[in-house]
Amino acid sequence: MKSAIATVAACTVATAGLAVPVAAASPAPRAEVIRTGGDYLRGTVVLDGALTRHRGNHHRLSYTRDWEGGRGQLTSFWCPTGATITTGWTSSRCVERSRRPVTGGEVRRSATGRSARFAGTLVSTGWVDVPLAVDVSWFRTSEVQTHTYYDGLGEWSETWTWSGRLTGRVDGTPLDPAHEQRGLVGTWEHHEVR
Repeated sequence: MKSAIATVAACTVATAGLAVPVAAASPAPRAEVIRTGGDYLRGTVVLDGALTRHRGNHHRLSYTRDWEGGRGQLTSFWCPTGATITTGWTSSRCVERSRRPVTGGEVRRSATGRSARFAGTLVSTGWVDVPLAVDVSWFRTSEVQTHTYYDGLGEWSETWTWSGRLTGRVDGTPLDPAHEQRGLVGTWEHHEVR
């Protein structure tokens, strides 16, 4: 009888010992969301006339400034009298002369958010890089739009933008007054889980 009690007691102590953790597990690392933000611009404009060191008499500039910086494309055309291009259409009588990537430029919104300025220097990249001084103003004409972009695992970006009218010049060449020039301006916020 004593040996049976001793055996049961030994088993109880051994079983109880298994239930008690030897060391507390370390807590799981906490994920941190890193946020960055800035001013946003996306638009396409048409320039009417000669542009410094670019062949053609009409030019289409598509540009975006967001969490990836400022970049876009500048396409130059030669159009005979009476032919033209718009932000989304090209006359069959116009001939494309060059297509060059552009980088740079800065966007600054006003304190009220009703206007903004796209200024600084764009660099048109090719056999020879060409700096182009930009001075374009934007004036708000619409209500806010919100968009979310998923950039990859654990990364996403959001924009809050307003549509508006664009006026101004690129390296002295005016935006074509014959066509309405429009763009989106607002703010962006990039999120990354680390």
